[in-house]
Amino acid sequence: MTRFLIRRVLQGIVTLWAIVSLVFVLFFMASPDPARLLGGKAATPRLIESIRVALGLNKPLWQQYLNYLGRLLQGNLGESYKLHEPVTTLLGQWVPIDISLAVGASIIWLVLGLSVGILAARRPRSVWDRSATVFVLTGLSTPTFILGLLLLYLFFYILNTHGITIFPGAGTWTPFHVNPLQWARDLILPWLTLALITAATYARLSRSSLLETLGEDYIRTARAKGLSERRIVYRHALRAAITPIVTQFGIDLA
Repeated sequence: MTRFLIRRVLQGIVTLWAIVSLVFVLFFMASPDPARLLGGKAATPRLIESIRVALGLNKPLWQQYLNYLGRLLQGNLGESYKLHEPVTTLLGQWVPIDISLAVGASIIWLVLGLSVGILAARRPRSVWDRSATVFVLTGLSTPTFILGLLLLYLFFYILNTHGITIFPGAGTWTPFHVNPLQWARDLILPWLTLALITAATYARLSRSSLLETLGEDYIRTARAKGLSERRIVYRHALRAAITPIVTQFGIDLA
């Protein structure tokens, strides 16, 4: 076990080093001269050269690579060329927003997708099943940006024209610790935009997985013993059918 863990750790270190090195190589192969970008079109050769010296771009490539690795090991991710702020500072500002958006949307799409899929699987070929099919087809065929614009138009523009302000417009953000209610109001429309699209996939996946499980022999045995359909679905069938859904949820959340 110890050897396995050591081997995995070493493999992870080598993989991380390869990715970091590839990013460094691609930066110099694909991107234009950073000094010219920072200096602008009107920059003089002297100004461009001074920027190169300040950024260390005048040094040999191997020395730049070693400096790059050294800064990474110290937690220094450099400075944004556009915003002129440390990347770590920018990550500290934007990562909480990304986490809030991802976690909130994932909870909604998981609950909604499972609910629709279970309801359709319990009543196959019923009006609920057909409604779930319409929901799935609509969700899978609707682009995310179209749904986002539609929600923004309905719940922001239309309501505001009638003097009703429930949800703010795009680009607003309130930290959770400042005002939890306003935090949720700022994120509810982005949550719904992501969740309604992804919930269609979970509804289809949960319906097919649960229908397959409900046809197993042990489920027929449970019915023959007189167990209620609710207990069969939620205590026996769903436990087996949830495995592919959990796998997909981990992939989507990541």
